[in-house]
Amino acid sequence: MKDECKTICITVAILYVISLVFQVKNGSFKIYSVAEVYFFLAPLFFAAAFINKADREDVDNFMIWTLYIALFSFLLPKFMNGSMVLQNIIGLFDIRALVLTSTSSIGESDLSNYFMLLFIYFIYRNNKKHYILAAVGCFLGYKRVTVLFLIVMVIVLRFIPREKLVPKGVWIATVVAFVALPALSSFLYTDEFASFFYQTFGIDFNMFSMSRYSITRAVIRGNVTNYGLGTITNWLENRGVALELNLHNDLLRIYMETTIIGSVALTYGYFKISRKNLFSYCMMLFIFIECYVAHWLAAGTVGFWIVAYTALFTFNRDMQVGEDG
Repeated sequence: MKDECKTICITVAILYVISLVFQVKNGSFKIYSVAEVYFFLAPLFFAAAFINKADREDVDNFMIWTLYIALFSFLLPKFMNGSMVLQNIIGLFDIRALVLTSTSSIGESDLSNYFMLLFIYFIYRNNKKHYILAAVGCFLGYKRVTVLFLIVMVIVLRFIPREKLVPKGVWIATVVAFVALPALSSFLYTDEFASFFYQTFGIDFNMFSMSRYSITRAVIRGNVTNYGLGTITNWLENRGVALELNLHNDLLRIYMETTIIGSVALTYGYFKISRKNLFSYCMMLFIFIECYVAHWLAAGTVGFWIVAYTALFTFNRDMQVGEDG
């Protein structure tokens, strides 16, 4: 756990130093960059303090209560507004709607991503009751990437050894892929690609990306002055209600705010802490895929990262105990 904390602190320090360079260059200090650092580190320190004092039963209880509270928070509004009926639940099995538009007959929820973290944790612990509940939560939350990832994990995780290092080739390939992904993303946000997508699949790319195309195009065309971490989110917030308040692509945002150096630091650091255990790797893989299509870094994500770090520290601690034993 000490090594993981050190790695993430170094990663965040690199991102903030890059931000300071841009701020000095542009002659203005931005407090929102400090806030970004807080949102990176606060859940890390909270989870580390918890794991340092907790035994296995404490961690299990924390995860179980997190699952129950998330299920209650998701289901209660659905029952109260009358959307949780059989016809709507059957409608969730429309794979075309899931893949193309990610529209839910009962209403999708970001809690689906929490359920994914909990599913990985409980299947690691062989807790059948709770990993089934978490899987149901993932599906009902109906986030496109989460549901598709769940289908893969239901198959894969049952055959993954609980105490095995991530193969070096897989780890390196993953880091390279996620470093390259935001750098290559500019191709997706062109009129030419949007036209190609429509002609090929018969669906508007902006609708398929759930407005991410228009938001990203607005940022690119806005000639935003870069002050490092938080720049794009601050710019979108100042634009008002016409646009979303974040880019919905954190990997691209980090790349735009902190250059390729920041992308390398972020990807290397986070996958380094997940290399000790295949379950840690699968969880980080999910998180980074989500970070490419959504907003899971900075404001509003502290709870998500507390759950993620708690699970990761548990997986890695078990690996360390196994090596010591």
